[in-house]
Amino acid sequence: MRSSPPRRAERGFGLPKAPSTITSVFAARVGENKDSTAVKRGGATLSYGELDEMSDALARALTGLGVAPEDRVGIFMERGVEVIVALVGTLKSGCAYAPLDIRSPAARLRTIIAECDTRLVLVDTEARAAALRESFGDGPEIQVIGDLLTRELPNFAGHPPVRPQQLAYVIHTSGSTGRPKGVAISHQDVVAFAADDCWAGIDRRVLLQSPLEFDASVYQILVPLLRGGRVVVAPPGRLDPATIVRTIAEERITSTFITPSMFNVMTEESPDAFAHGCQVWMGGEVASPSAVARTLRASGPHSVVNVYGPTEVTVFATRHLVTEVGDGPVPIGSELAGVRTYVLDERLRPVGPDVVGELYLAGRGVARGYWARPELTAGRFVADPFAHDGTRMYRTGDLVRRRADGLLEYFGRQDNQVKLRGFRIELGEIEHQLTRRDEVARAAVVTLPDKHGDQNLVGYVVPAAPATADSVGDDWRARLLDGLRTALPGHMVPAALVVVDRLPLTNNGKLDVRALPAPVYEGAGRAPRTETERLLCQVFADVLGVARVGIDDSFFELGGHSLTATRAAAAIASVLGVRPGLQDLFAAPTAAALAARLGSPQAAGSPGRIPLVATPPEGRIELSHAQRRLWLLYQLMADADPGYHIPLVFRLHGPVDTEALRAALGDVTARHETLRTVFPADGETTHQLILDPSDARAPLTVTDCRPAELDGLLARAVRAPFDLESELPLRLTLFRTGEEHVLLVVLHHIAADGWSFTPLFRDLSRAYAARSAGTAPEFAPLPVQYRDYAAWQRRVLGDRSDPHSVLAQQLGHWKTRLAGIPLCTPLPGDRPRPEIAGGEGAVLDFEIPAGLRRALDALARSSGSTLFIVLQAALAGLLTRLGGGEDIVVGTPTAGRSDEALDDLVGFFVNTVVLRTDTSGDPAFGELLRRVREAWIPAYAHQDVPFDLLVETVNPPRSLAHHPVFQIAFGLLNTAGSALELDGTAHHWRLAGTGAARFDLAFDLVGRTDRDGAPGALDVSLEYATDLFDHATVRRLADRYLRLLREVAAAPDRRLSALPLDDDPPPAD
Repeated sequence: MRSSPPRRAERGFGLPKAPSTITSVFAARVGENKDSTAVKRGGATLSYGELDEMSDALARALTGLGVAPEDRVGIFMERGVEVIVALVGTLKSGCAYAPLDIRSPAARLRTIIAECDTRLVLVDTEARAAALRESFGDGPEIQVIGDLLTRELPNFAGHPPVRPQQLAYVIHTSGSTGRPKGVAISHQDVVAFAADDCWAGIDRRVLLQSPLEFDASVYQILVPLLRGGRVVVAPPGRLDPATIVRTIAEERITSTFITPSMFNVMTEESPDAFAHGCQVWMGGEVASPSAVARTLRASGPHSVVNVYGPTEVTVFATRHLVTEVGDGPVPIGSELAGVRTYVLDERLRPVGPDVVGELYLAGRGVARGYWARPELTAGRFVADPFAHDGTRMYRTGDLVRRRADGLLEYFGRQDNQVKLRGFRIELGEIEHQLTRRDEVARAAVVTLPDKHGDQNLVGYVVPAAPATADSVGDDWRARLLDGLRTALPGHMVPAALVVVDRLPLTNNGKLDVRALPAPVYEGAGRAPRTETERLLCQVFADVLGVARVGIDDSFFELGGHSLTATRAAAAIASVLGVRPGLQDLFAAPTAAALAARLGSPQAAGSPGRIPLVATPPEGRIELSHAQRRLWLLYQLMADADPGYHIPLVFRLHGPVDTEALRAALGDVTARHETLRTVFPADGETTHQLILDPSDARAPLTVTDCRPAELDGLLARAVRAPFDLESELPLRLTLFRTGEEHVLLVVLHHIAADGWSFTPLFRDLSRAYAARSAGTAPEFAPLPVQYRDYAAWQRRVLGDRSDPHSVLAQQLGHWKTRLAGIPLCTPLPGDRPRPEIAGGEGAVLDFEIPAGLRRALDALARSSGSTLFIVLQAALAGLLTRLGGGEDIVVGTPTAGRSDEALDDLVGFFVNTVVLRTDTSGDPAFGELLRRVREAWIPAYAHQDVPFDLLVETVNPPRSLAHHPVFQIAFGLLNTAGSALELDGTAHHWRLAGTGAARFDLAFDLVGRTDRDGAPGALDVSLEYATDLFDHATVRRLADRYLRLLREVAAAPDRRLSALPLDDDPPPAD
């Protein structure tokens, strides 16, 4: 049992020691700081005087509408300046504010408004007002704040008096019975919270990015306003880590609150995010010691404060300024001023040091209770037996222990409540929404780690008899999730729902979480009825890597994309003798539908292709079409252009056995002929010369250097030219700085592509492990080599002079499809396009977070498309919005590995196809998805045409100022993980910049996978021509792309013109 002694404020601007009100303290700050900035959002500011006047006007208007002291006024607004005016004005009127989540379903809003007896709701737009009026009918009065601020009230008699004990706000948390609970907090508790001297020095510029219904917003708004500081309002909408990091730097933020989930992602991307004077307060979930340690190293020992505080005790109750991270959990610290903490056993007796008990909180900040819920209040707010003054303490339900040094450590929950991404959730409320349906007998909701190690909600349901887990289908599970989405906010809807016949229990009758089956993503449709359906189901399962596929399961909903669809078509050809086109797979994505379609004479697919088989090397070995194009460019440029270098950087942990690595490199070049191939000139032509493994030693250079020299040495090594006539197309350099080992792998594109990374680094890892152990690696033989592919490709395509050949037919398609394309896509650059492109470039790296990627995956599945189509449609929409016209032409790489024999081979198989998108008519994004999909299917069906022949056939006007046909490239590398594993540790590569740019803009997206193999974030490398663009312009372009992706994931039915790109709201539909 501890209490914090009173502490003396370090700054003497008159925060009261006696109980006081928010409004009176704010009035004192206005008197001292009338012309100082109180609120800032972007370029807009409000001084203390202006905020005072606007909130006065709102208070007068509310009083004129007949509100009474302690009436609850709902605030239903997007984050912005008006939210703060609404909050302060509501308090001045004597009312309490009750925030409402603008993303909550109407059913939950009705419940909260009824629970709180809210009589009036403030909104920021007329559209939001109209939507609420339609939903609530005769419910509370809805007022647009802008209308109230201009309302004239000549007979205003003055604001009603406000008492310290008066209600300030009611914030709702999840309830175990299915009803949310409104926590009632008084003025005096907020003032006492703001008076704590822990804020001294960090209250100058506080970032508001939490939603108003999350009580961290109380700190972010009222602490700076009551202490003479500034509230900096983050951009509206859902915020990605990069936006928060940038805002912190640009606005010189001194403090803010961030949930650990967001903190972890931010510090992975920007460990020094808080290195410039910002102290981050973090809580709401268990802190990650590794993320905190990473931040302390980069941002300093006073950059992170781990906090703890339930809504029932006015925001934060304990804090710990982290200076170092030990072996155990990050402590939640010691009490804020006036708070008392007790660690008690089940009989309310204090436990000793290092003994786990339940945490009780008393003293400053304890809420009145739950609004209009006396029975709940009595169960949680109990008499404090240690105070002897009749005050109460709050039973948190959290298990903690007090260390010998007095700091508290958190050990989890005692009840069925969790805190997830900053929101407190009663799992019982979700379970109640499931079991209230007659078709559900029992339900349990638990939290399980996802691919990042972050917690996710997973629901388990037992169907009511006579139904069983086997008898209900996926549509039943989908209906349950849809029902939850209409009743609960998004953060309370489980990420997965698993149907079981019983819930496993422990010996003492509690749910046995460890015995619950893990969510498995697999098909669950009907069993095959025919041999054709059986073979198609088997192909789908093999290609997608799932356990089972039913005849009604969609190939694309199970995770299929362009590359896997191409492989599926090839596999189907091998087992059925007929090859479906991609248009067949999209039109009939289930085994049942595809079997029927392939059996139809009108859509029977094409005959199987010539088989790809290994052949002995005989005579002159010709180049593939792709290699021929690069060879011609090499001859023209003498490899002075490093744009066709592929530089991959690995930052290695621990020592490296260089001799084992050198030997492993030899093993890999021996295995893959393309890595030991040179291209000697035969006059104006060349051929493949495959060297004997004993004569082919790819270089591994070891360079010792100082850390300050590393970037320069990397840049020179990346740009060093290849002599393709005599030098192997692969080289490695190991840089040793004394602090770390950095491995640079540089491949020439003539020998490899992005899909080669997986087999290359998998084989190199296996060979290194074997050589480190003193043995030689044992590889399964490759079914074919690259020379087999080059010969096979020519046989498959045929001669362009033969009108019946694949090549001639596909060239005919492209000549028609690309007729009349724009000469050049206009983009808002920083400089006019030069007459001759300089070829210099730079790279901007950013990330599409895993959560957003999952939302885009869901949109792709629901729209019958792929992740690539969604990403490309968003880019087309963005380019149109930025002035690129309504005929958007983008080049995209295709894997070119249409036969499974090529899966494990290193080589240059990739080809470029052209996607032409019509964005005219301001379509809704869902319509744009349909257009892109309809353009994508024939493009991929005609992907075999070498790009140089396509350009020759389309014959656009040539210019030295830009790339022919398209100037913007967009590629998504959708392969398995391609990490390099050394001594049991996986190391992930990043693409280094070459200093060159082949296009105006080139987006290269790489899908990452987590440890369990599930999809993670998308890494984006945006290469841009420095002839045209500055870094800041490209950064803004990337931000707009991310914003557009978030918006379309949330609302794909909105028109392009209505999707916001910046902080300003979009025009109305």
